[in-house]
Amino acid sequence: MLLTFEDYEQLTGGRESIVDLLGLSPDEADIEFETTASRDLARPADLS
Repeated sequence: MLLTFEDYEQLTGGRESIVDLLGLSPDEADIEFETTASRDLARPADLS
């Protein structure tokens, strides 16, 4: 799917991107990030 940049901004609500957030100092960056350990084992890709 192709979107214009204006359509993308409208769909995302103009939120800050990860690039913008990574440029913030630790005091300015107030985001929570939670992860869970993945139990999935790697398997070969099916390229057929």
